[in-house]
Amino acid sequence: MPGPLTAADALSWAADAMDAGRYWLLIHAEKRRAQRRVSPADIRNVLCAARRAEPYPDHAPRRGGTCWRIYGTDLDENESVVSVELYLDVFKRVLIVTVF
Repeated sequence: MPGPLTAADALSWAADAMDAGRYWLLIHAEKRRAQRRVSPADIRNVLCAARRAEPYPDHAPRRGGTCWRIYGTDLDENESVVSVELYLDVFKRVLIVTVF
């Protein structure tokens, strides 16, 4: 089912889903996370305390949701970007696509 259509809704959706533990990482995201030395806690911090979201048209939705680049800071307060698909099944969910 579709995800959020506005940046403000995307930020709220991502934070809510992360807080509830309703997120998954694609294998690609796991590889990039390890290569770029980004911890799961860093990803969580970016998504829960994000300051900006932009549509991410480079990724085709896999779950019928909407894709976003979410901008925030990691635990060391370094700027970081996490690309996600936000979708709804019974609950709001986050599929983490990649980490920049």
